[in-house]
Amino acid sequence: MKRNDILKTLAVCSVTLSMLTTEIGSTALAVEPIVNTEDTTEKNEKVKISEENSIAEEETVIEEDQVVEENTTEEFTEPVQVKQQESAVISNLAETIIPPISRAGETDWEIEMDGFYVGFDGDEEAFTFDLLTNIAVKYIGSRVVTGQVMFNIEDENGQIVVPDTNYEPGTVVKFADYGLTTGEYYVRFIFPTGKNSISAGAYINMQKLEVQSIVDKPINPESILNTSNSDTSNETWVIRHTDGREWTGSGNPTKDFLESLPNGDYTNTVSSTSQTKYGNPLADETTNTFSIRRPDPVVAVEKPFNPKEITAGLELPNSTGSWEIFDESGTVVASGTDITTIPVPTLEGKYTVKVRETSVEGLFKDAETNFEIRYPKATVTVDKPFNPEKITATNKIPDSTVTWEIKDENGKVINSGTGLDIPVPVEEGKYTVTVTETSPEGEISIAKTNFQIRHPEATVTVDKPFNPEKITATNKIPDSTVTWEMKDETGKVINSGTGLDIPVPDEEGKYTVAVTETSPEGETSIAVAKFEIRHPEATVAVDKHFNPEKITATNKIPDSTVTWEIKDENGKVVNSGTGLDIPVPTEEGKYKVIVVETSPEGERSNAETNFEIRHPEATVTVDKSFNPEKITATNKISDSTVTWEMKDETGTVISSGTGLDIPVPDEEGKYQVAVTEISPEGESSIANVDFEIRHPKAEVIVDKAINPEKITGTHKIPDSEVYWVITDEDGKAIASGVGTEIPVPEDEGKYQVTLVEKSPEGEISSDRKKFEVRHPEATVAVDQPFNPEKITATNKISDSTVIWEIVDENGVVISNGTGLDIPVPIEEGKYKVLVTETSPENEISVAETSFEIRHPQAEVEVDKAVNPEKITGSQKILDSTLTWEITDQDGTVISSGTGSDIPVPTDNGHYTVTVTETSPENETSVSSSDFEIRHPKATAEVDKPVNPGKLTAGQKLPDSTLTWEVRDLAGNLISTGSGTDAEVPKLEGHYQLITTETSLEGEAHTASVNFEVRYPKAEVEVSKPINPETITGGQKIPDSELTWEITDESGTVISSGSGKDIPVPTENGTYTVKITETSPEGEISIVNDTFVVRHPDATIEIEKPLNPDKITAGQKLPDSTLTWVIKDKDGNIISTGTGPDIPVPTEDGSYTVTVTETSTEGEISITTDTFEIKKNPVIPPVTPEKPGNNQLPNTGGPTTTLTKEPNPTKVIKEKLPQTSETANQSLMMGSLLSLAGIAFLLNKRNKDRQKE
Repeated sequence: MKRNDILKTLAVCSVTLSMLTTEIGSTALAVEPIVNTEDTTEKNEKVKISEENSIAEEETVIEEDQVVEENTTEEFTEPVQVKQQESAVISNLAETIIPPISRAGETDWEIEMDGFYVGFDGDEEAFTFDLLTNIAVKYIGSRVVTGQVMFNIEDENGQIVVPDTNYEPGTVVKFADYGLTTGEYYVRFIFPTGKNSISAGAYINMQKLEVQSIVDKPINPESILNTSNSDTSNETWVIRHTDGREWTGSGNPTKDFLESLPNGDYTNTVSSTSQTKYGNPLADETTNTFSIRRPDPVVAVEKPFNPKEITAGLELPNSTGSWEIFDESGTVVASGTDITTIPVPTLEGKYTVKVRETSVEGLFKDAETNFEIRYPKATVTVDKPFNPEKITATNKIPDSTVTWEIKDENGKVINSGTGLDIPVPVEEGKYTVTVTETSPEGEISIAKTNFQIRHPEATVTVDKPFNPEKITATNKIPDSTVTWEMKDETGKVINSGTGLDIPVPDEEGKYTVAVTETSPEGETSIAVAKFEIRHPEATVAVDKHFNPEKITATNKIPDSTVTWEIKDENGKVVNSGTGLDIPVPTEEGKYKVIVVETSPEGERSNAETNFEIRHPEATVTVDKSFNPEKITATNKISDSTVTWEMKDETGTVISSGTGLDIPVPDEEGKYQVAVTEISPEGESSIANVDFEIRHPKAEVIVDKAINPEKITGTHKIPDSEVYWVITDEDGKAIASGVGTEIPVPEDEGKYQVTLVEKSPEGEISSDRKKFEVRHPEATVAVDQPFNPEKITATNKISDSTVIWEIVDENGVVISNGTGLDIPVPIEEGKYKVLVTETSPENEISVAETSFEIRHPQAEVEVDKAVNPEKITGSQKILDSTLTWEITDQDGTVISSGTGSDIPVPTDNGHYTVTVTETSPENETSVSSSDFEIRHPKATAEVDKPVNPGKLTAGQKLPDSTLTWEVRDLAGNLISTGSGTDAEVPKLEGHYQLITTETSLEGEAHTASVNFEVRYPKAEVEVSKPINPETITGGQKIPDSELTWEITDESGTVISSGSGKDIPVPTENGTYTVKITETSPEGEISIVNDTFVVRHPDATIEIEKPLNPDKITAGQKLPDSTLTWVIKDKDGNIISTGTGPDIPVPTEDGSYTVTVTETSTEGEISITTDTFEIKKNPVIPPVTPEKPGNNQLPNTGGPTTTLTKEPNPTKVIKEKLPQTSETANQSLMMGSLLSLAGIAFLLNKRNKDRQKE
């Protein structure tokens, strides 16, 4: 069979397995062989293995280490050129092992990809694998691998994403461990073979379908967005209610659909399908949950009229309720949040109660109902409360019953009846009428009112005929109206009014009073009485208020009695008597005269008046006899007239006036003032007083203003006190004394002398004069003794004359002049300056001072320009300060100090040393010099201490020579070289990198660093391939991390952990255990092994416990042995056999059936069940299940969306043909047969080659 036929067969297999992969969801991989791209361009063509069964073209290619022969009769011996290849899809079944697909000659490579194996020969062979997750490579060719095998991974752009990494042949490289989950990559494995190396590689395409379902909110969502990372994917969804109902669709559920869902919790499962670029199926599924919570409250009243209870309920358990009651105008009359106790209104009216349910999400819904509150309300009306003519009853509810009764004030019923018209009694008395309204609901309303039958009878009473104090009317009926009218003796009405109390007139005369009582009913009664009013009225008069000459009394009633008395202002009676003539008192004072007239009726009339007896008495006072400040007149009588007159010592009137305050004269002199008081009655009184006006006046005399020789003083009043004080210009007193002779101060300064005269009256007069005492005093100053910038002369007296001259140290005058500013000499040297001040008084003062002119000059000396041994600074001025600093080529100061000895830097670099001389005058002089320091300093670095990826040598000087060597810890030389990059040893071990830098000046410096090379190597031991008792992991590096995971045949991880002891799964299945050793450096070694867990589990299925038609035995393992035995109730064996079908006994009786499953490994599983055979059994009637509303027949049709019902029907999903179990089994069987055919052909080819 030719290679073309083999490729055709493989293509057919690929189509079959592609279908299989689509149905069972296995990870598939596309295999695409590619010739080494590093050899010649002729090797870049590919083999095409297409799903359309394309035939690969063949042509002869000369490859390295191959012999070209053309033999059409031999199979699989010709060299093959691979061209234009398309992907061949092969199922990833863990137990599928494909013999190597090989070229002419022996197989060189064996690659395991996700449990699928492929072999080939040659160098740098490559395949493209679709949906690959891991790879393992073994070189099984004839060459000898001499060193560490490495692998690296490039992305589709040729960029290295996983650098060279140590690799143990045959171990699995899991791409996810390197963060590679999607994209296209190339993985290359490099096997060293002496000086050269050989490599094998594979292109991998990793596409991952990721479906995402976004529910906009977890409760009451309005949208669900189903998307994936593929533009060509299809999304379908199944939404399941917790009660089992389902809704299905594709794309995104609509908002209307979501709003139509009934309340409850839901699970949304979204499935997405797509294809890779090579046509392999991709699938993903995601699940999320949401809830529909929409409020739906209810409210009910017990009855439509006068309900006693209002009940409400909420739909959602966590929602909140509120209620409001509205009257018929829409006004809220009550509200609350506790819906369990909604109070019924008590006021009458038509009402609406509304209950609102608000969910925790803020949704709300209202429910409402109406009711009415009504009560009977009887009324009874009398047209008037007294002597009514009509009594009427009313009822509020038209169909109520109305009854009435009338009782007198003793409670005796005098009449009763039914209806609305009630007859009025005729007898006088107080009555109560009671009306009762009884509603159809049996509620009662009672109304009462009172009325009276009555007639008026008026009376009037006067307490005495003369001057009555009280006139009183009476009425028989309390609420009658009482009016009265009063007339004088001429018949004229003088007053009228209403009420029972009638005011007594004030005016004297004879009167008649008439009282009328008018009842509320308009009936009247009149009563009349007569009386008289008369009063005494005394008077008293004085002819004038002050000093009266006559006092007279009078009386109104001739036969009255008149008495009088006179009291002083203290209330003391000074005189009394009877009659009309009253004597006047003679003593001064204020008096009151009181006259009393007493009538025959005993009434008294009092009259009184005041008067005064008085005479004037003037006074005048001065507060002091000399220089008075106040002159005051006084009058005895407050309303007297006061005048005054003032005369000097010659008797001349200098001022006059009226009033009590008299102005004091300003002019000095002796005076007399006279005051006159004239009373209103014309009497006068005069008073006099004398006084004098005088003031002190001091004066001071200074003979001259500057340097006076004499100071004297004068004063005006001989007996005054005189004293003086001298103060300086700061106001400080420097001398004081008494008298008029004042001494002149000796000290220079500006002064003020003050002379004070104090009179005996305490008045003060002062006089001040200023003067100055001064003498010249020249000064000269230089701002600094060395190199002064300013020379200044000063004169003490501002208007003095100033001259100066400067002489050198030899006494020679080098400059002179006038004024205060003196120019500084320029030339260095020692000088003296002389200054002379001459005052306006021709006094002279001389001053002098010395100074020097000098400048610094710094110098620096470096003994050699490169690596100097000595640096020295120097200064010109001995007492100058000498400082220095050294800066590098960036200007950074690296050291500084003082003095002439400067230390040389030790670090390499270009430097500048700067020396500064600073004179005591702060002048500076700077000197600089450049030099260089250069010493070698080698470095040795590793990027990490264990398994370094890079060894680096470093040098301090660019022009130095740099060498390196690598030695093991025994000192053996491993490698050597020059430059910065040193070679990392491939073999495991402990090493030292030694670097040496040698400068142009011949200096050498050495550095070293230690490192280690080591690799992890995981191991796994399964005690036996079927039902192992133990699984043990192993690691090479003690401090590595050892982890493990066990996956089932679908790739699902069923357990994982760390450590070497791995628990064996208990459930039946084929498993892969993966051991991962991760070194502390992060390197990974992975080893896998597979095993099977298989335990028998026998089952019995009896169709029914009474008279079963069928009994079936079941086994867990297909290759187990299945036996059975049936026994009667006594334990006797009735029948035995093997296989699943167990014949049912025909005889009546109770039976036990026992089934035993024995696995090929000798494990046994036994199960037992019972049944009964009874002829002509009594079968009870069967009650069919009560169908739920909207129940649908189970037709196996498509999904139906159901509404919310009490008994929802579970929806059965349609089974698509491509997902049926029968299709899967058939497709798998076809695939296995195809793979078996391929295996047969390839095995035959290998046997044929061996025969050759």
